[in-house]
Amino acid sequence: MRLSLSTIICMLVSFNLLWAVTGKGQTLEERKISMEVSNVTLERALAQVEKLSGFRIAYASENVEKYGRVSLNMATRSVSATLKALLQQTGLAFKLTDNTIMIVTRAEVPGFQATPQPRADTTVKIQGRITDETGVAMPGVSIRVQGTTKGVFSDANGNYSLEAGPGQVLVFSSVGSIQQEHVVGKGGS
Repeated sequence: MRLSLSTIICMLVSFNLLWAVTGKGQTLEERKISMEVSNVTLERALAQVEKLSGFRIAYASENVEKYGRVSLNMATRSVSATLKALLQQTGLAFKLTDNTIMIVTRAEVPGFQATPQPRADTTVKIQGRITDETGVAMPGVSIRVQGTTKGVFSDANGNYSLEAGPGQVLVFSSVGSIQQEHVVGKGGS
């Protein structure tokens, strides 16, 4: 039996393909992305994650459209951490199937422990005055509701007012001061 050089090469290539091992792709925890979004729709933020990560993202429009705008400070995070931050104040979660990230309702994820979110009708008006340790008013302090786009600055007398629900976290920050977080109590305290 006579074999030509090209036949032998084809056989060797075919033999190598039979022994090929499936490569391992990066997981949601391993793949890092750097992104920032400011007051954009959740759909737009997810599109940016898709573009930067290389993963496809799939979701039912009616599940995503009903949530408001989101913001995320510039940082380099894993894809998983980025999605957790974006979906934190929603009823949505994510799961990876093949190379596609599925955005689903939390009820669709077995064993998911949802953090109770305050109902819209349970928010209360929170007012206060920010002072330093000597009692002097602190104007320009940022007060925001963590995981939302709600936020205000204290006025020239250190006064502020905003709405938040029980269990939500208020984040107080100012240049030259240590950031502080306070959980809103049942009566808005």
